[in-house]
Amino acid sequence: VVGGGIYGLCTAWALARRGFQVTVLEAGSLPNPRGSSHDEHRIIRHAYGKLEGYARLMPAAFAVWDTLWSDLGVRHLAPIGASYFVRHDDNWMEPTIRALDEMAIGYRLTPIDEARTRFPMIETEGLQAVVETEGAGMLFPARILNDLVVHLSAIGVDLITGAQVDAIDPERGLVILNTLFMPEMLQLIPRDKCEIGKDPFTSPQAGTPYCVRSMPILSPLGAPCIAPPWSTLVAVDLATGEKRWEVPLGTLEEMAPWPLSRIKGAPSVGGPSVSAGGITFIAATPDYYLRAFDTVTGAELWKAKLPTGGHATPTIYRAPGDDRQFVVIAAGGHFGMPQEPKGDYLIAFALPKKPEGVTHP
Repeated sequence: VVGGGIYGLCTAWALARRGFQVTVLEAGSLPNPRGSSHDEHRIIRHAYGKLEGYARLMPAAFAVWDTLWSDLGVRHLAPIGASYFVRHDDNWMEPTIRALDEMAIGYRLTPIDEARTRFPMIETEGLQAVVETEGAGMLFPARILNDLVVHLSAIGVDLITGAQVDAIDPERGLVILNTLFMPEMLQLIPRDKCEIGKDPFTSPQAGTPYCVRSMPILSPLGAPCIAPPWSTLVAVDLATGEKRWEVPLGTLEEMAPWPLSRIKGAPSVGGPSVSAGGITFIAATPDYYLRAFDTVTGAELWKAKLPTGGHATPTIYRAPGDDRQFVVIAAGGHFGMPQEPKGDYLIAFALPKKPEGVTHP
């Protein structure tokens, strides 16, 4: 499963319940603080107006949530009901009431005069109807995600963070991953002392009174306190989940003097792209190279020096007209690698032109 937001973690949970061995690959931390539903609350309900088909999915959805609460051992839903204030009907009332009746969801049509008293914060001028329904409430996504991470780990789901999943080869059934092996120190900091936005290594922890600061554990020489390689490029079989190959990625050429500069597997940040012809392109490393690998074997086929670190994912495309293949990458350095020169380079590589009338395969 690619992505550790609400969709990814719930998918992993559903698959694990069905007996599958599941691996979750997340580019950042878990749960993903930038996920679409990683916030404090979300409304869940049965009333959807003209979207009657969607409304009829909700009983099954509530049943799935109940199963999740059972597995987590806690209920992250406040069943407080919902009130709807209708100003412009637009055919909302009739299908809503019909769907609620079919699903046996309780509701009440509240007189406007009563609504003025009970809901003084609502402007009642122009109201056509007020509907109060059962079968609705408030979900708390941040709490759900935090508990899901703990539960999935406990039931044997592999949770892998820092995995840049940008290269999937459907023809060969492979996903190509840039993996980073870096010991880190995680420090919880009270929220009122956080410097979010000022310190790039500090992130908010939604639903808690803390933020977290993540710093690599380095030796006096600036190397990670773990044996190399610190970064590898890995091919995983999409059908079996088995590792097809793994090769060290990058060197310390721009970070350390010889012979340390020859150490393979430098810390890297960035993702790969794969071509239909079976070539994987990736930069990501602090030695400033863009490299090409054989997607099937992992053999390094080519490399070119960039003016600074290229931590963006390469773009691969064919040009209209002569159908030449181009690889383009932005190279600007990285805030986490201060030895790299800052830049704003956009660099393109291309296959040589062929004689007129001949196109590239």
